[in-house]
Amino acid sequence: MKALHFFLILIPAMMLFSCKNNAKEMRTVINPDGSCYREFKAAGQREFLLGDSSQKANPFPVKMDSTWKISWQYKEQPRCYKFPVTMAELDSITGPLPNRHSSEVEQYSVFLKRDFKSVEDMATNFKLDPEHSLSHVKVRYNLEKSFRWFYTYYHYRETYPKLNIKFEAPISEYMSKDEANFWFTGQPEITKGLNGMEIRELMGNLEDKYNRWLTYNIWSLEYKALIRYYDRIPNPPVSKATFITLRDSIYESKGAKSLDNLDVEESLNKFFKTNQFSILWKAPDAPMKKAEDEMIGKRFAWMFDTYFLYKLEMPGTVIFTNSNITEGKTLVWHLSSPRFLLNDFTIEAESRKANIWAFLITGLIVVVAVGSFVFKRR
Repeated sequence: MKALHFFLILIPAMMLFSCKNNAKEMRTVINPDGSCYREFKAAGQREFLLGDSSQKANPFPVKMDSTWKISWQYKEQPRCYKFPVTMAELDSITGPLPNRHSSEVEQYSVFLKRDFKSVEDMATNFKLDPEHSLSHVKVRYNLEKSFRWFYTYYHYRETYPKLNIKFEAPISEYMSKDEANFWFTGQPEITKGLNGMEIRELMGNLEDKYNRWLTYNIWSLEYKALIRYYDRIPNPPVSKATFITLRDSIYESKGAKSLDNLDVEESLNKFFKTNQFSILWKAPDAPMKKAEDEMIGKRFAWMFDTYFLYKLEMPGTVIFTNSNITEGKTLVWHLSSPRFLLNDFTIEAESRKANIWAFLITGLIVVVAVGSFVFKRR
C-alpha cells in the first residue's frame, strides 16, 4: 500500500467530519464579576434558521437545548435574535432566494451562546458533542480574581492536557526538544535573527525530520499488523520469529524517507522476492486494509484536526498573555491537537480593571484631609 494514497483518503474523511460541525470559532468572555459566557460562530444554512435543529443541520459542536441562546446575521447586517424564523421573515432580511446569487446562500453567520455563573460552572456544565474529536479531552479551567483597592486583577488559564498517544519512535529521536516544540506549537521562537532564505532552509530541514519520524511510525504500525496476520500468508518466506526481527532491516533497505515513497506491500515483496504478501491487501477480507484504518487512521487523525480559532476577552486591560495574536481587545489562539501532542497546551491571560469608586473615595479622603489641615491652621 502506498502510505501517501492512504493519507489522501484519510484527509477528505476528516474534512467530511469537520464539516458536520463547522463552527470554527469559539469565544470565551470573562465578566468583571467572575461570571463568563462561551459562544460559537458558524456558517448557517437556511434550513437551520427555519427551525431544522436536527443533528445533520446543527452546525455547532454541542447539543443545543434551552441553556443556549441562538442569534444570526446575514452578511454585515445587525444580528437577529429571533429563532427560528419564518420564510417570509428570512426573505424580508435577505431578499427572496430566486432573486439572489447562489453564492449568497451560505452568507449566514449563526451564533450559539451560553452564560455561566462562574468559570467553575463552565468547567462542570460545558460539554462538547460526544462525536467531536475534542470531547474526550479533560480541559482544566481556572480563574483567579484578586482585589487590590485601585485595581482588580484577573488571571485566567485553560489547559488542554497532553494527548495520550504512544509512538514506536519518539520525536526526540529525530528533532531536538526546541525544534519539536516549535514545529508543533510555534514556541520557542527559533527563527529569531534569521533571514528569509535561512528560515526557509530551517523549515525544510524540520519538515524532512518530521516526515522521517512520521514515515517510520507508520511503517512500524503496519509492521505490527503484519505480524498479527503473518500466519495468513501461504508459504511465508521466513518464520514469524525471524520476520519480527527484520522490521528495521527491511525499512532501511527500502530507504523510505517520506510518505510518498513508502509502500509496505511492495517493500516486503521486493525484499523477500515474492508476491505472497499481497494477499493481505488483495484478499476478499483484506485484513491489512482494515488494520490501516484502525491502527493508522485513528492514530494519526490528530494531524488533520483543526478545532477552533479560540478567542478570549478579559475584563479591563490585558497585562500578560501567551497569545501572539490580538484583534483589538480580543486575544486569539489556534486551538488544534498538534499543539498538545508533546506537552500540555495552556491558554493564559492576566488583566486588571480599574476600580473607579476606589479612586473617587481615595480622592475624597485626600480632599477632606487637606481641607481639614487648612481649616485647623486657620
